[in-house]
Order: sequence, then C-alpha cells, then structure tokens
Amino acid sequence: IMSDLNSKESSTIDLQSCGREGKERKCCCRRLNLRLNDFLQICSSILIPLLIGVATIVITVQQQKIADQQREQDSEVADNIQKEAVLVKYLETIAEKFSYNDVPKAVPLVHAKTLTALRQLDPKRKVYLVKYLYECKLIARAAYSSVIDMYDADLNNVDFSGTSSFSSISLVGAQLVGASFANRNLTYSDFSYANLTGTNFQNCQLQNADFTGAFLQQTDFTNSDLSGADFTETDLTGSNVNAKQLFTTTSFQAAILPNGTRAMAADV
Repeated sequence: IMSDLNSKESSTIDLQSCGREGKERKCCCRRLNLRLNDFLQICSSILIPLLIGVATIVITVQQQKIADQQREQDSEVADNIQKEAVLVKYLETIAEKFSYNDVPKAVPLVHAKTLTALRQLDPKRKVYLVKYLYECKLIARAAYSSVIDMYDADLNNVDFSGTSSFSSISLVGAQLVGASFANRNLTYSDFSYANLTGTNFQNCQLQNADFTGAFLQQTDFTNSDLSGADFTETDLTGSNVNAKQLFTTTSFQAAILPNGTRAMAADV
C-alpha cells in the first residue's frame, strides 16, 4: 500500500513539475515573441524612414541631373542662335557697305566689325566668314590688295584644311595660333606679320607666299612646296621645315632658324 501511495505522489509531483515547465516555456515564448515584435517594430520605425529618405535623395539627384542637362542643352541652343545671329548680321553689313561705290569710307568700319564678329563666333562659323570674304575678293592679295584688313583677326585654332584653293588670300597680321591649312593651295598668299605659332601647313602649295616677319614657332611645313616664298625676318624656332625647303625660298634673311640660330645674308 505504501509503495502505491509513493508512486501516486511521485506521479503527482511529475505532473506538477511538467505543468510548471510548460508554463515557463510559454512565458519564455511569449517574452521571445514580445522581444521579436519589439525588434521588428524598432527596425521598421528606423528602416522605413531611411529607405524613404534614400529614395528621395536618389530621385532628387536624378531630377537635378535632368534639369542640368536641360539647362545645358538650352544654353547650347541659345548660344548657337546668338552666334548665327552675329554671323547673319555681319554678312548683311558687308553686303550693305560694299553695295555702294564709296568703298574706302566703309573699310575702317568693316575692319572693326570683322574683328568684333570673329571674337564672338565659334571656329566653324569663322571658317564660313573667311570663305565668304575670300570668295567676295575682299581679302585677296595682288590686284585686289585686300580690301578688308585682317590684322589682329582672331582665327586661333580654326581648321581651314581642305583641298579647295585659297590662292592669293591675304591674312596679314592675323592671329592664327594652332590653326590648320593642311592640303590647301596657298600660292601667292600673304601671311606677313601673322602669328602662326603651331600652325599646320602640311602638304600645302605655298609657292610665292609671303611670310615676312611672321611668327612661325613650332609650325609644320612637312611636304609643302615653299619655292619662291619669302621668309625674311621670320621666327622659325622649333618649326618642322628642312634646309632643302628653305633654299627654294626667295629669302630667309635675318630669320631665326628652327635650331634657334639667326640666318645671315650669306645663308640666303
């Protein structure tokens, strides 16, 4: 009988123990659930505003980029319109001034307007302007004696290269730093006193051209015909021109040669 009672008491204790353990597990689970929920709530309260903030920044940056591109395009369009207006106005002025017989009175004004227009134009339109003046024989050497003075005209870094002829063109005293006349026919052209530093004259026909007093540092005359050209008092420092080419010229008296030495009369 005692053993039966003991076994019953033991069973009762085991059941009570299991009940307590079950309750403790439930409490632990509830606590874990509460902690997990709290953690998720905290994360959501931080991450959601953060994600919204990041998205807002990304959208703002993209919108700013689009706006900048649009402003740049608008500015470019406006700049092109302005430059085109300058060119058209200049051409109209030339046509008007030289439609009358009293050309000498118009020359000083046209010279000033030419310099002003060239300062405002891009290289492409500068080429068009020079071609127009050349075809109208307003900047031609010899018989026409260059009606328009191009002294100090800003033609720096302009690409005049091409196969058509610029024979007898007059660009006396013009600023032509870094310009290119590659492959052009420039026979009888006049570049006297022009700044031709770094200019490209590769494969040019320069027979009887006048370079008197011109700045020709670092200028490239590769494969160009210089026969009969005048290089008196030019500065050829560092230029790409050989002795054979120079000895075909009319004169290079008092010129500074590519090696930096000055040519004497006896060298001619």
